[in-house]
Amino acid sequence: MSNIDAATAAQIERALQAIEEDAFERAGKVIEALSEQLGESHPRVAHLRGLSAWAQGELETAAAALLEAADGQSDDAQICLDCAELHLAAGLDIDAAEATLNALLSHEGLAVDAADEARILLAQCRLENAEPDPEETLELLDACSAKAKASPVARSTRAAALVDLERTDEAIALLEAEARPDDADLQYMLAFCYDAAGRDEDAALARIRVRDLDAGDEDYEEIDAEEREGLRAIVDELLEDLPDPLLKRVGRAAVAVQTRPNDAQIRAGADPRAFMVFEGDAEAGRLDRLVVMRNLLLDALDHESQLPEALIEAMIDEFRRFFGLEDLAVASN
Repeated sequence: MSNIDAATAAQIERALQAIEEDAFERAGKVIEALSEQLGESHPRVAHLRGLSAWAQGELETAAAALLEAADGQSDDAQICLDCAELHLAAGLDIDAAEATLNALLSHEGLAVDAADEARILLAQCRLENAEPDPEETLELLDACSAKAKASPVARSTRAAALVDLERTDEAIALLEAEARPDDADLQYMLAFCYDAAGRDEDAALARIRVRDLDAGDEDYEEIDAEEREGLRAIVDELLEDLPDPLLKRVGRAAVAVQTRPNDAQIRAGADPRAFMVFEGDAEAGRLDRLVVMRNLLLDALDHESQLPEALIEAMIDEFRRFFGLEDLAVASN
């Protein structure tokens, strides 16, 4: 930590520990003290503010703070990597993530591990960009160390690039050679590749494995009537705000709640990690049920306040998948 004395470094570590433990009030007090000592705009302070907001699900606040921190200290690997990871994971500003990573990689003396992580993140950005560049993705991955190339995230990213380049058989061979039966993320990517190759049964089996691996030994309580009605009420409220063309497609469809997608839903094309699944006959334009996946919501969200946004995004994704509305876009408030 450049220009940071030992006592200040210890304070920063205490703030990071508090954020890790979800002790946000304690973290806030330490960050406030650091702000008074270093200045509110100091990159370390902005970094901590961003991490705290991120952990609390305040993504836009977190993104602004982390971008401020990265702009102020573009040679700090952890600050830049955190900034880029958030923008990429939340789909906020891929261009900002790329600029941050390119700035970091331009510094001489960057540690190998940090350079590898930056290149892998940049490779993912190149696939998520408005104008994807899978060739550059492969070039970035090729520039990584042997250890980094063998990592699950690098292999998944390489497979996605190969699929984009219509080299699906290579992607499948790559993942089948390395995908352990207990690695849910690689199994998820393998299902995507099987889909691209038209191997529907293999894709379904891989997705069922993903669901089972993600569930693990979960010990959530059974869904009670109050929780079921609460989730239905949120969905009903979201439906009221849908544009008329989408609302007409919903028709008289019921809203149901279950834990995770079942085998039949997955075989019909449902994503095992989707918060909502549609049931019905898409070819006939008939939607029978909107099914909310309660355990997946519990896995992913920290606060009830995040439910409406998570469910409307899941609903729009299902409209795209179920009805084939690939170009569907709904303005956010």
